[in-house]
Amino acid sequence: MPELLHHQHTFFGCLTIRRIARPRQDDRAWGAEFERLAAKLWHRLAAGDAHTDDVLLATRAFDLGLAERCPVLDQEQRCSLHTDRKPAICKVVPFDALAPDAAQHRVLSERAAEARSFGSDCIVPGEKPGFDVVTRRLTVVDGGARQALAERRRDLAEERVAWGDRVFQLLEPDLFSSTSRLERVPSAGFMTLSLAPVLIALLEQSKLSRARCVAYLDAQALVAERLLCAATEAGHGESDRARQLAAFTRTNARLRLQLKDD
Repeated sequence: MPELLHHQHTFFGCLTIRRIARPRQDDRAWGAEFERLAAKLWHRLAAGDAHTDDVLLATRAFDLGLAERCPVLDQEQRCSLHTDRKPAICKVVPFDALAPDAAQHRVLSERAAEARSFGSDCIVPGEKPGFDVVTRRLTVVDGGARQALAERRRDLAEERVAWGDRVFQLLEPDLFSSTSRLERVPSAGFMTLSLAPVLIALLEQSKLSRARCVAYLDAQALVAERLLCAATEAGHGESDRARQLAAFTRTNARLRLQLKDD
């Protein structure tokens, strides 16, 4: 959330819900590490069992899907935010902070398969000239990679304390009170919701001032207007994503009005 506040004129913030499958029986080698991550970063359903997926609540920038490239890439295809609080979720790529370090070689193997489908060989097994060794014997050995993973996990842990537990509580009756309700969240990908519950939780706990929240919502209204205009110009003004963004914008406007009237 601090990154969204910092880049309030660039990204339209939203809340995402992601299901996280527990390790299979043959993955018990890193089960203890998975449990440590689970205890700090995400939530478990009270009504679930050992086979029930866990739940991660996280903020992210809304993607209208109008272009394959990131909107902050410069003309040379380099990140324009590299020296301006580049989001930790970007720094950690191609690793996955939600997977134990001992499983990062699997993550890289999956990323390599994806990269090869686009004609790239930026991730390769073994040792080759020009490539840094980042994992060895179920360990992340690259210092930069370890730092990026630690930073992303630290951010997620702080977010859970700042607003995650409260938002989980708010959403639990509709989404997390039973395993059947959890089925509404896709098993692959994530569910996207308005950021309003996060802002409300931060306001309730005095971790975000009313004035700062109003300023953020005003900035977000301008970002949404820009994105929706781009969608209309591209002929996608009536797409599902554009409709969803418009709905989130209306929710933000109602929260903005409530803060003004209270």
